Amino acid sequence: MAFFTIHAAPRLSAADRKRARRHGPRLVNARGDYTAVLRAAGFGRVASVDVTREFRRISARWMRARERHRDAVIASVGEARYRELRRDSALTQRGIELGLLRRSLFVATA
Repeated sequence: MAFFTIHAAPRLSAADRKRARRHGPRLVNARGDYTAVLRAAGFGRVASVDVTREFRRISARWMRARERHRDAVIASVGEARYRELRRDSALTQRGIELGLLRRSLFVATA
């Protein structure tokens, strides 16, 4: 199994974990780290690669592209969804800048 996910950075204080939940997608509130969860699910070999730097760069480009093509995006998804995308992207970017969030590739095998 392999997947990318946004998650709370390791070793955050309880207060910073709460801040990470506010800055990231809904599933950032998952308890425990993904490596432990995957091992508990029976995967014997688990590896992860931090791709936060690349994700931050790509996410910023998406934000600029959405802004550049604002009218077309709104025509496609509606004004409310456009505002939601802008808000969520800005929050995630800020969470990464503050060191609260990470984006990782996890690979697990039995």
